[in-house]
Amino acid sequence: MIKATRQSARQRKGLALLIQHLPRGIRMAEVGCYSGESAEMFFQIGQIDNFIACDIWTGDAEICEPVFDARLVPYSDRIRKLKMASAEGADLIPDQSLDFVYIDAAHDYRNVAIDIDTWLPKVKPGGMIGGHDYNHKKYPGLVQAVNERFISPDFIFPDSSWLVFDITRRA
Repeated sequence: MIKATRQSARQRKGLALLIQHLPRGIRMAEVGCYSGESAEMFFQIGQIDNFIACDIWTGDAEICEPVFDARLVPYSDRIRKLKMASAEGADLIPDQSLDFVYIDAAHDYRNVAIDIDTWLPKVKPGGMIGGHDYNHKKYPGLVQAVNERFISPDFIFPDSSWLVFDITRRA
């Protein structure tokens, strides 16, 4: 049985709602993958043609990275795993090549701002960007970084995932 999960039923439901807003057959990146539960959901609910998983997998990596690898075996032919810092991973991706980027790595202002600023150019015109933990009380820096760049998300889901449809709409 695969373990190292942190998502509650509410979190899974919220992410499922976000995924339903995504077009089919997309090329996407997830920045901050932990044990792969959300990555697995992106594949199970959506039709992902190509998935870039970017994470440093440190700390409890001896638990999370092997669980990520095992969980995503059925989709391994469509995954490019980048075990590196977010900015390093973004450097390897051509600009305007992704349909969607989901940010769920660090949750402080500085790192979220860097993640948005380095991954946003990778999104195609008409593409989307989103992330997790848009929560004023728990992660005010994350909320500030998102709002400074997009005024506010187009959607905030029950799991605190956020989604911006029009990446050209900037604050």
